[in-house]
Amino acid sequence: MRVGLLVSVLAGFLTACAPTVSPIPQTSEGYDAIEFTRVTQIQDHAFNVYTFAAGRRFIADRYAKDGRKLYCGLLTLNNDVKPYDTCIGFEAPNVIILGPGEGFREVRRPQLGSIIKVIKQRI
Repeated sequence: MRVGLLVSVLAGFLTACAPTVSPIPQTSEGYDAIEFTRVTQIQDHAFNVYTFAAGRRFIADRYAKDGRKLYCGLLTLNNDVKPYDTCIGFEAPNVIILGPGEGFREVRRPQLGSIIKVIKQRI
């Protein structure tokens, strides 16, 4: 029972994007987006490991309350089989931000330059 409660709480933290102010209108080129070129695992401050699948795209289609772009897509948490739809931050050329705008939960993790590809995505 404790494990089930912990998973529910963690899923709640993960799926709650930083509050958004407004959607970002799509330009003629499409949305800013990032794509992971290989499986990437990133650990937060505690014990959570976020897994980004190779080829997974995160699309910047909304702003956070603080004006930063949020890149939204699917990832898995702690080797769970069910992917979660969530939003992350990104600073070019290679910094992933978990929990953007979430105070002490926000964590910046630089990645190798070849792991993240900056692209445009039309929807």
